[in-house]
Amino acid sequence: MKTQWESSRANYNLLLKSLDTLIEETNNILAHYQQANVDFAYQLYGDDLIPLLKKVECHEFYEAEFRRIHSQFQDHLQDLVVLRDKVHIMAIQDIVNYPLN
Repeated sequence: MKTQWESSRANYNLLLKSLDTLIEETNNILAHYQQANVDFAYQLYGDDLIPLLKKVECHEFYEAEFRRIHSQFQDHLQDLVVLRDKVHIMAIQDIVNYPLN
């Protein structure tokens, strides 16, 4: 049977591990999003499709949306790192996590 201290440490460790996984997956999504947009931009410029995109008045919209979403992904990723750090500090400071001996 686990002590309260052991259960608490296990829960904190599980939460930290889950946050690490979420951070890694979010970072992978961001990298994939960036690469997909680089590929798209390469095709736009390589196949000279920019004039067509401008003709339908979507070029500026696309660029603005890419910057907005990219920024939101980066902000979310940083927020997750801050959350993980706060949980880590709480695990250290939580008096339950100090063994009695």
